[in-house]
Amino acid sequence: MDSGQFDQISRRLATRSNRRDAVRTGGVMAAVAGAFGFRSVAAQTEDTTDCTWVFKATVLDGPNKDATYDGILKTTVQKDGGIDKGSLETESAEPYTVTGDSHGRALSFRIKITTDLALACVGIGERNIKSCQGQIDGTFAGPEFGDFGVWRIERKTGTSGSGTPTAVASTSANATATKTGGGGGNTGGGGGNPSPTATTKPQPTKTQCPPQDCGLVKTWDADQCKCVCYQGGVDCGPDLCCPTGSICQGTTSCSCPSGTVLCGNACVDDCSGTPGTYLDYNSCTCKQGCPSGEVLCNGACVACTAQQQLDTNSCLCVDLCPSGQKFCNGVCKDVVNDKNNCGSCGNVCPTGQPCIAGTCECPATMKYCAGQQKCIDENLTC
Repeated sequence: MDSGQFDQISRRLATRSNRRDAVRTGGVMAAVAGAFGFRSVAAQTEDTTDCTWVFKATVLDGPNKDATYDGILKTTVQKDGGIDKGSLETESAEPYTVTGDSHGRALSFRIKITTDLALACVGIGERNIKSCQGQIDGTFAGPEFGDFGVWRIERKTGTSGSGTPTAVASTSANATATKTGGGGGNTGGGGGNPSPTATTKPQPTKTQCPPQDCGLVKTWDADQCKCVCYQGGVDCGPDLCCPTGSICQGTTSCSCPSGTVLCGNACVDDCSGTPGTYLDYNSCTCKQGCPSGEVLCNGACVACTAQQQLDTNSCLCVDLCPSGQKFCNGVCKDVVNDKNNCGSCGNVCPTGQPCIAGTCECPATMKYCAGQQKCIDENLTC
């Protein structure tokens, strides 16, 4: 990858990250790849060690799958293992800032790509990191949340035309580094500091990713190489798929936007914005007229109960019977005191028990005796 491509990806990722409203989340699998380094012949003191590596990173899964980040990684390791000054150099005008920490064979560092994007790398070496030698294997997260990949450096030992040992990236890498300098048969003058250069190679072609177990709520998409929700649902978390068009409420719930309702497996227009239309829940579309049981009145659908009738002047439902009465079989009945329609149409009180305030009960201080089919004093034995 040349510098133009590297910077273009950085700008594209930064722009896309800034305008993304929903946070993507999802599981990743750990992986490691080989990395080799060579010790720099730059000036070293008891307090610091300068290391230079050929760096290659590839995003294996996530929003930026197959993106690569290659170049020359330079670090100054402090006595305590801290990396306060580091850079990843490409052919671009400005190197990328690198900070991190090392402890024995363990190495962790962060490559800042933009204000919002970075690669967070961790790895382990076969030798002490401050030796600047030996194999280092690593994984990384980034540049965006959900991205995951591996980084490596591979060295092949050879000689230059002047007999100088060289460290060269493998054919799959996009950068090489050559050690030059004076003394010991090396060409040129100076203190022997390495002079890295960057070259480009075609990016590797996509490989088929193995399927994964996506649980009960998601299914494996071989084209995207990730778990996705069924039927185009909205991914609201590792174990939550919501209807199409819905809004995630964190990672535990979701809801339909204002002006929409759930119909089938999608949030659709509730049709309230168009007078004289209603939502047909069979087709989940707006239709002209009113649903069954409703009447169109002045452009609005009105539904009255069995105890009401529609006043076409006001388009309001009004009671068929006066207060205390209900419409029973075409006749208004007193449901407050009628023992044959006590509280509701057709509710008959037991023989000898009156209807009081719409309830079949005996007067105060009395109880109902079923054997005698009448109300008796509450102190008497039935």
